[in-house]
Amino acid sequence: MVEITLKIIENIESFLTVTPGKGYEDYCIGTTNDPKLRMFTAHNVSEEDGYWMYEQAALTSEANAVEKIFIKKGMKGDPGNGGRENMYVYCYLRTEKSVE
Repeated sequence: MVEITLKIIENIESFLTVTPGKGYEDYCIGTTNDPKLRMFTAHNVSEEDGYWMYEQAALTSEANAVEKIFIKKGMKGDPGNGGRENMYVYCYLRTEKSVE
């Protein structure tokens, strides 16, 4: 794996340790070309009160690889649902108000 991919994985794992989720299944992960629009509009994540993060990958294939790793660990997501320009990986804590 490319160094940036490993760094994104580390950053997501670190994010999970400082949020109130109890396991991977409490989170949603995805790829997009506009992480804020995707999370705050499409998924209804609270920008002010929600627990969320995103990272930019060097390539769409790297973003997809990170997404698949975390889906295999139990996060909710829809691998391969993004387009060719989806170089951002986003992750958020699922709530009663969020939409997958």
